[in-house]
Amino acid sequence: MAQLGGAPPAAGWQLPPALAAPSDQEVLDSGTLFVDMLRNRVHAQAPQLQQMQQQMVLTTQQAQAAVQGAQVAAQQAQASEQQAQAASQQAQAAAQQAQAVLAALQQQLAAHQQQQQQQLAAHQQQQQQQLAAMQQQLAAMQQQLAAMQQAQAAQLAAQQQQLGILLNRTSPEQRLALQSNGRSLLPAHPLVAMPHPDTGALPPAFPATNDALDGMPHAQLGALLAFYGQPVNGNRQVRRNRLKAFIGQ
Repeated sequence: MAQLGGAPPAAGWQLPPALAAPSDQEVLDSGTLFVDMLRNRVHAQAPQLQQMQQQMVLTTQQAQAAVQGAQVAAQQAQASEQQAQAASQQAQAAAQQAQAVLAALQQQLAAHQQQQQQQLAAHQQQQQQQLAAMQQQLAAMQQQLAAMQQAQAAQLAAQQQQLGILLNRTSPEQRLALQSNGRSLLPAHPLVAMPHPDTGALPPAFPATNDALDGMPHAQLGALLAFYGQPVNGNRQVRRNRLKAFIGQ
């Protein structure tokens, strides 16, 4: 074998004993020794390797469990998200329904209020009409009452007047005058003045005797007949006879 950068060895040159190739037995022994050393090292590291292997298996199982847990958590999160979306949709639907119900209630309330206002206005108008009619009826009744009072007052006055007339016509003075004049037959017999049958008043000039009555002029006879409300037609004789009949002769 040639050396790098030098001359080839001389003939008959040999390697030193330390650099000489080992024998087969030495190689075998060396190999056996190396194998034994490796075996011993393997046996020494076997528990540690086994423990590492167990730890790796455990770590792998934990990792798989963690992955499964993460998957389950992801599924749960997805399910929760779906539930949240469903709940949100339900809440939106409920809110829409509530808004619709609220709008319907507001419309119903507005319609009810309008109806109540209309009914109240109609009731007030009806009451006002009834009040006006009652006032008219009251005014008519007051007029009727006033008319009835006037009529009653007039009737009472007429009745009082008739009663006064009846009392005057049936008064003792009138009966006395009629009786006394009926007994006065002779010309010199006195006559009693006949009171007015309605008012009871006495005439301003009444004959004192039958002679005075027979001698009364035509005009005086007419005045006495007019005072008593008797007819004044006829001649002097007719007037005198009518006056005599009235005073009881």
